[in-house]
Amino acid sequence: MDGNRDEIDRLIVIAGASCTGKTTLVEGLRGATPRPALPPELGSWDMSGFTFVDAIGLADPKRAPLPRRCVLHYDIFRPVTFHDTTDFDSDPALGLLRRSARLDVLTLWEDPATLLARSLSRRRRLWRKVARRSSLSALGRNVRNYRGARARRRKMHPWFADPDRLWQLYEGWFDAVEAARADSHLVVRPSEGFEVSDPGRTTPRTPLWPVDASPGARPGRE
Repeated sequence: MDGNRDEIDRLIVIAGASCTGKTTLVEGLRGATPRPALPPELGSWDMSGFTFVDAIGLADPKRAPLPRRCVLHYDIFRPVTFHDTTDFDSDPALGLLRRSARLDVLTLWEDPATLLARSLSRRRRLWRKVARRSSLSALGRNVRNYRGARARRRKMHPWFADPDRLWQLYEGWFDAVEAARADSHLVVRPSEGFEVSDPGRTTPRTPLWPVDASPGARPGRE
């Protein structure tokens, strides 16, 4: 992306692995669904006048420049599912983190077993991507979207089945946020009322869920 194309006064990033509840939270913040009860650290965030954007749309070179106040919906599996790597620098969408005057990050998490169960449940509903529009002209695009979503879920499931490996992905994301020098970074678990993990720290430095620490269990970062 053109580094001078987007000049953002404030960027709020709502991030996390797939199935952590990002879309549900975004819909509540946008007013499409009832706004969730948020803790004091989040309840004061005023997002009126912000434009909500998805990282997928940022890849379009023909898109219009972004407005000065944005909320970015970001799946931390993007480097894995789109670029076959765990290097967050490979994702051009994250260039926005360094081009905003103020950066606030909200990272969502749930335990791997919960994420795997949710993903398997949602996989059975992916066919809706094919039937999203009734016009025949959209059928080909919808089939491609369905196939792409199915392939991405297949890539994610081994990570959900390996708590240690998933934690390493989160560690990589936390490193990327720190490198971007975020003004604030809150890590929350929606199923526990968005309670902030490790208050007072920039990012957690111990796993948020139990991992297998036995010798040879860590696969290493890819």
